[in-house]
Amino acid sequence: MNQPLELPDEQLIAKTNQIIRYVLWPDETRLPLLRQEFLYINCSYDKMLTPFEDQFGSGQITITDRQKLARLLSIFNGAKYPPKMVVIDLLFDAPSANDSLLVRELVRSKNLILGVDPEVAAIKLPEIIKKAQANYLTSSGSFLKYPVLTDSGSYLPAAMYQHIKNEKGRQTGLGFVRMANGWWLNSYIVDLEMRIRFLEHGTLAYLNLGELLSSTSAEEIADGTKNKIVIIGDVFINDQHDTVLGSQPGPLLVANAYLSLLKGQAAITWGGSLLLFIFYYVMSWRILSMTANPDAGQVVASKFLRFMLKYVSYLITFSLFSVLLYQLLDKHFQILLFAFYFNALEFAVKRYDGLRSSIQRMVRIRDATG
Repeated sequence: MNQPLELPDEQLIAKTNQIIRYVLWPDETRLPLLRQEFLYINCSYDKMLTPFEDQFGSGQITITDRQKLARLLSIFNGAKYPPKMVVIDLLFDAPSANDSLLVRELVRSKNLILGVDPEVAAIKLPEIIKKAQANYLTSSGSFLKYPVLTDSGSYLPAAMYQHIKNEKGRQTGLGFVRMANGWWLNSYIVDLEMRIRFLEHGTLAYLNLGELLSSTSAEEIADGTKNKIVIIGDVFINDQHDTVLGSQPGPLLVANAYLSLLKGQAAITWGGSLLLFIFYYVMSWRILSMTANPDAGQVVASKFLRFMLKYVSYLITFSLFSVLLYQLLDKHFQILLFAFYFNALEFAVKRYDGLRSSIQRMVRIRDATG
């Protein structure tokens, strides 16, 4: 659960849990509050050409219109009541003629966090600009988890949390995160409470960058964004990611990961720990109290097949427990490794008990014939 890369069972159980919560029995009562809290600025339709050259050739490429972006930031910076937080989920990987104007406004912004990718070359930015790692790790090509901290800083959702809560976290030697409110996992499964269809249907609020600047005065923009979390990025065309609930844009993934932190899904809680302890205690007690069944081999001739059938039964048991844990405590539970562990433990206990019984029979036979 604390690993940055996802396992197949984590994808399966996360998909099951979120389909139950958000598709089969959706509760959308929080969406009006989220509409008041978040505003998405879409840059998909506001591009500009900039000269580009690499080892393969030269020409022009399209990038986000940085002049428009700088103008929007200038409005935020000059507002009497600025946004609560401005998050830019864009990579400035190619230089443009408007970079100096953009950098000036980035430096002026006191409540701005810029997402970066250390693996992508970017324009030179002053250290004073608050940056956080925007990319996530995946072994399957699909989004499931977001890490919290790196060795040198924070991932973007964690940086948002730390900015709003005004607190810092640190990694421990065991790979966990120490925050002001307790211990966290350093990697957590993200709930997709806000999804693209809510933007398409107008349930959540978004504005296109160019249309906003051309049709709305600076005063109206400042008034409409005060005390909001403004997330700027490509929403509808680029930056699309495969998830357990279909394709979703990067800005929504960042916002959902931030909400998951607010809901405590990365936190190690006493309630969750106690429930896990009780469950493991009961399962372990059940296995360790078993006695060998001499007729077990008559039911299924193949020991391997018997092992696998038992393994499937553990998967079903742990899956049901994982669904219960998620619905009660908002915690995702890994099932594959633990199901294998308990199955192997039961196999070992039965083998040991069977061997002990055989030895006892041999001793009794020897004593009787002696």
